[in-house]
Amino acid sequence: MHEASGSTVSAGHFHTCALRRRSSIAKNDDLYEQDEEDFEFGGICDCWGFDGQAQASPPGEVFIQISSGHLQSCGLMVNGFIRCWGGAADSPQGYYQQVSCGNLHSCGLTKDGEARCWGEDHLTGATKPPQAARFSQLSAGLDFSCGIYSQNRTVHCWGSNLFGQTKPPPTQVFVQIAASSSSAHACGITWPDKNLRCWGQNNKGEAPTFVNGPFSQLALGYRTTCVISPTTTTSTSMDEDFSSGDSGGQIKCFGVNKHIAQQIPPDLRWIQISLGRDHLCGLLSDGAVKCIPDTGLFEAAHVPDGFFAF
Repeated sequence: MHEASGSTVSAGHFHTCALRRRSSIAKNDDLYEQDEEDFEFGGICDCWGFDGQAQASPPGEVFIQISSGHLQSCGLMVNGFIRCWGGAADSPQGYYQQVSCGNLHSCGLTKDGEARCWGEDHLTGATKPPQAARFSQLSAGLDFSCGIYSQNRTVHCWGSNLFGQTKPPPTQVFVQIAASSSSAHACGITWPDKNLRCWGQNNKGEAPTFVNGPFSQLALGYRTTCVISPTTTTSTSMDEDFSSGDSGGQIKCFGVNKHIAQQIPPDLRWIQISLGRDHLCGLLSDGAVKCIPDTGLFEAAHVPDGFFAF
């Protein structure tokens, strides 16, 4: 359920959120030390599915990144503030560059690369990231969280370790990681080969220790891991967001819900994907948002008619 920075579709446990279209935003923010300028990015968040804790009832703000967890969702606003809604949805103070929602906690990456977490997972240590560490990406999971160190791109995790989910490969360099609010495993895409490596609970095949790539993006759900195999691989920089800007790719899945990939028409090309409890949603190369399967509990995969992301 975690999404990398810039994500436009985010599947929670039984709900889904997406950013509905681009907006021209006058960005005059000392935080980013830029002059006033119009930026064509950001969008209004729409959500659908289970709304028992108001997790599918977003505010009418413009967001540049969103994340959905078990009973909560959060969005990153253009001014660097984070706004959360639903259960366990306190909104943190300060300026951020990324947000990730887990089970009963969420984490944000500050402008300076510091990890800050909040919520109700204090007993597991999931809300207690290492002090003074600097990260380039965070992902909040089921009672644990992980981050990529800015300096050497290795991964550090904290929180519950019942299944080894806080023990990533110690020297492996990663360009992207993901965890899920409903599963005790985590995965990452390696650099420079863009292979898949996972750790944590794996008795359903959801956390393969190594899968040969290249892969452009990954998403985790309940005992499930899915990856996008790109049709083109043009990125040459570790800092380049190679999950967007190409012609999209096809999906491969592992674990309990690996059958999801078998239900996807082979001609679809995916730019970004996100997994919920029993559904997958993503952004297609033509800008449309699609969910698989299109039926299920609480209509978490029932995309509103005519929905196109930005």
